[in-house]
Order: sequence, then structure tokens, then C-alpha cells
Amino acid sequence: QILISTRELEREIDIIKGLGEGELSVAMGPYPAELSGHKAAGRILSKSPDLRCKMVVAGWREVEKMLMARSIDLGFAELGDAQKNKYLEIEPVGSHQFVFFCRPGHPLLQNKTISKEKLDAYPLALIRLPGRLAPFFPGKLFQDKGFDYAIPAVEIQDLTFSRQIIIESDAFSAAAPLQIQNELENGTFSVIPFFAPWMILNYGFMYFRDRVLSPI
Repeated sequence: QILISTRELEREIDIIKGLGEGELSVAMGPYPAELSGHKAAGRILSKSPDLRCKMVVAGWREVEKMLMARSIDLGFAELGDAQKNKYLEIEPVGSHQFVFFCRPGHPLLQNKTISKEKLDAYPLALIRLPGRLAPFFPGKLFQDKGFDYAIPAVEIQDLTFSRQIIIESDAFSAAAPLQIQNELENGTFSVIPFFAPWMILNYGFMYFRDRVLSPI
């Protein structure tokens, strides 16, 4: 704690002197990064080409941990559990309905309606989920006692990797339609006809409360 406080004091002095204006460190969740984070980072760099930048893509829980350790300036991730953290300031950015998707020849698509029980028979390829979603989320999931997250049968961090898995197997995944628009149009993926009110991704900015942010 003393070391963190010392680093924070040195950082604030640099910002006051104008030495911290050209630095920015951001950790993004995989979905917010793909929806708008990567594009936003490119636009910032186009306006500030001399910016020293650190961009990390990590799970929602890791983003929160990095903020608590003050190792990043800004988080951009799923807001669910972070909203309960009294040390973090939250700013909502977007809300997207998501869908489950699979390869076109998947056995599930032979059914006009698909229940959670039918989806539970197939592996889910996804990032770790908040524990509160475990009772509702379909697919093969595992939840360790004492931890507030659920682990899919195929745990991934890279969304591109998960899509390759889905093309070659009977696994399925989740995404906002915007993320897989091209693949849906060219027939690479098909939407699974399973919908529920809780299938919404809420994401936004988060940063350590009362911490001096860099001008950038």
C-alpha cells in the first residue's frame, strides 16, 4: 500500500508539471474492445500521434483488479459487478442485445425452438462469466465454490480464436449481432433461436474514484 501511494504521488506531481499528458493506459474487456474500444483507440492516436499508449485486453475481473492496483488509468468493460465496487467511478457507454451463434450445419438448428436444456448439451466457448449469470446462461458451465464467476467448457480470451473453434466444432458462443454481421451475411455463422430478457451486454468506463486522471 505504501509503494502504491508513493507511485500515485509521483504520478500526480508529473501530471501537475505537465509531464503526464502524453501517457494513457487502458484495459478493455474483449467485447467492448471489439465493439468500439479498438476504433476509439485508433482515433485518439490519430489526434495525438505522440501519445505513449498501453492498451490491454483482459477479462472483466482482471480489468477491475488492474484498476484497484492503479496499474491502469482507465477500464472499459462489462459493468455488472464493478458497479458494486465503492472505490470505482462508473460511466455507462453502451448497451447491446446479444445472440448465441454456431456453425450453419449445427444439429441444434434442426429445431424450430431451442430450450436451455438443449443448449446445455453443447460446449460454450466464451470468456468467464459473472457468477450471477450462471443459473441462466446455457451451455456447459462450471462454477468453483467460493468464486463469483462461472467458467465455460471452452474458456477463451480471444474472440477470434473462439470463432475458429465454432467453425470446426459443435461449440457455440455469444456476440452482439454487430460483431458478427459479416459472418452472418456470408453464411459462416447462424443465429441460434434462443432469446431471453437478460441477454444484454452493458459496458462502460470505470476508473479509480478520487484518482487524478491524465489530461489525455
